[in-house]
Amino acid sequence: MISVVLADDHPVVRAGTRAMLSQNEDIQIVGEAKDAAETLQWVSEANPDVLVLDAVLPGMRAKALVRTLHNQYPGVRILMLSAYKDADLVMGLLREGASGYLLKEESMDAIAQAIRDVVQGKKVFSADILELLQQAALGEIAQTGKNPLQQLTEREREVLDLVVAGLNNAAIARRLFISERTVKYHIGNIYGKLGVKNRTEAVLLALKYRE
Repeated sequence: MISVVLADDHPVVRAGTRAMLSQNEDIQIVGEAKDAAETLQWVSEANPDVLVLDAVLPGMRAKALVRTLHNQYPGVRILMLSAYKDADLVMGLLREGASGYLLKEESMDAIAQAIRDVVQGKKVFSADILELLQQAALGEIAQTGKNPLQQLTEREREVLDLVVAGLNNAAIARRLFISERTVKYHIGNIYGKLGVKNRTEAVLLALKYRE
């Protein structure tokens, strides 16, 4: 059973989301919040597997709220559910610890599956958001003439793709028929070439510049 807290300042949205998600036998809504303060309180009390969070809540800016939640409750996956299509906002929220960004126009089946995916460590996005990120990356590449992913070897690209998919080192090793030590070696090289410090930064860069 996946425990979920819903945070949205519109009661009708919360009620509708709760009713639809509750139809999934593996998802349990354990709390609802209408603002940042209630969100922090519910996450503290319920310690849910997933927080489904609106990008605009009264009381605190989204990036600051996600940063606070991620620092205080690193085990809680944060899935953004928003009406805003903004690449800079999405990238900022991901850097602060969000696990994905869905648009409110998504079906409830898609939202339910996204909840399952983020619990498994995957990053999830609406198709329009992925397109925005790709367009932003192409614009930056056009200005600088450089795509940092081009520095990677074919094997490093394979490893990075599996990191983006949410696989841990052991799972990557099994998938590619190599040792965990070799996976760690490749990941170290990837970090060095991309100038990143951890998995989250590597995933963000991969999503931004992926062809």
